[in-house]
Amino acid sequence: MYTKTRSEELDISKGIAIFLVVWGHIIQYSFAGKEEFYENIIFRLIYGFHMPLFMIISGYLFFYSCEKYDLKRIVKKQFKNIIYPLFIWNIIFLGSKLLYRKIEINSFGDFLGLLNVSLRDLWFLWSIFIISILIAVVHLGGNNKDRLWIGYILIFVILIALPDKIQPSKTMNIWLYPYFLTGFIFAGTGGNVLRERIAKYKIKYGFIIIYPILIHYFHFRDYIYISKINPFCSEYGFKNQVSIDIFRWILGYTGIGFMMALIYKLSQITNIKKFLYLLFGRLGKITLQIYILQRLLLEEIFGVVWKKLVSKLGKNPLLHNMGLFNIVLSPVMAMVSLFAIYIIVLLIKRHNKWNKFLFNK
Repeated sequence: MYTKTRSEELDISKGIAIFLVVWGHIIQYSFAGKEEFYENIIFRLIYGFHMPLFMIISGYLFFYSCEKYDLKRIVKKQFKNIIYPLFIWNIIFLGSKLLYRKIEINSFGDFLGLLNVSLRDLWFLWSIFIISILIAVVHLGGNNKDRLWIGYILIFVILIALPDKIQPSKTMNIWLYPYFLTGFIFAGTGGNVLRERIAKYKIKYGFIIIYPILIHYFHFRDYIYISKINPFCSEYGFKNQVSIDIFRWILGYTGIGFMMALIYKLSQITNIKKFLYLLFGRLGKITLQIYILQRLLLEEIFGVVWKKLVSKLGKNPLLHNMGLFNIVLSPVMAMVSLFAIYIIVLLIKRHNKWNKFLFNK
């Protein structure tokens, strides 16, 4: 098991990852509906690796759950910790859409269709749930531990083969599965020692150099949201789509290596580690709550309000000076948003019934 110190590093890593999620969404919604944010340099730096980072940490931590609990308990815990809050909040988001957006519902069939789409929201939680359950079945359900790799490959085939109708966030599941599996295997094969060696030796400088170079080639079509992942039905053609997919995976691993090596190196300095934990460590303990609440505050409120305001003004004051926006305004807005969400989480925690109902905590 990892020690208390390494646990703190994981909390810091998760805190930084959720900060990047919020910062990226601040940039996205500040563009008031225009797609120019895809080429924003900070947005590109964040989106090259932030969700893969979250997934590799999730896989790493999930290994210890599989070591501690049997399959039945794992499935029960994942339903309790993921599916329950996902269902509750997607119903809340559906209610907000019906109240504040003009959505035509002419029949019960229209309502069922809207409900189906809404329940598929919070895609990252769906991906965590689906991938973790499949890996738990293979890891805990098989008798031959030497042939686990066959089961892991079979999971990838299943994720590709299952239609989207019965597999929420299929594209994201395929994209993020290798990262989750990497974290899972990493934990099971002395990951802490290997991580220290990567951070200690000169390979970390390779990540620092290579990632910015790769970001230079990361553009609009390379986003998973734009080009998807299936080469057989890609508008870019089979060969180009395969190259996009491979590049995207390499970019994610390089960004993760850069961030984890940097965090490990900084954590060796006591004062800096204390500062990082003060700034991000506590956020790392409530990433589920933050991920859900930022969806409500940034997309359902800030995004909608700001788009209407920019439309009335005829200009976007936030983007008047892009350098100032990237370096000062957007990260400050992200930190303010996180502080507000943190306070909301604390207030919810004070009321056990609400905390239980909303997050099952």
